[in-house]
Amino acid sequence: MQSFSAFWDDQFAGDCPTIYPGMQADASDWDCWVELQTPVIREVQRSQVGLQMVRFFVDVHCFVRRDTDLKKVHTVVDAVREVLSRSVWTVRDGTLSGQPVIGAARMGETEVRDLSRIEQRVLGGDLTHMLVSSRGLAQVTEEGE
Repeated sequence: MQSFSAFWDDQFAGDCPTIYPGMQADASDWDCWVELQTPVIREVQRSQVGLQMVRFFVDVHCFVRRDTDLKKVHTVVDAVREVLSRSVWTVRDGTLSGQPVIGAARMGETEVRDLSRIEQRVLGGDLTHMLVSSRGLAQVTEEGE
């Protein structure tokens, strides 16, 4: 996930802050922001593929205050989709010096859902809440490559 975070920081051009898993932030003064979540991470059995592979999901919750420009939510969602849809990035081992490349990850297509009505019903808030989801697959290269 460190590799994904670095990739996200490099690629996301949504002009709003990102909240990463486990991070706490006070968004009360923000017009918009995105929150990253990885709800499912599952290792594929080695006997099936030969190399270690990990399947994962990435959910990006996009929040925009309703009193903000109405186009803003679409701009943020489009920026998220541009980063996720069919993207490929390198996976690095952040525990070793030099952070060597140990594999690659690939994302699939994105799915977008509007959760604004649920948000309003639960929190009574003034937020537009869009969810952009994508599945990914990371494959670790063979040791010594």
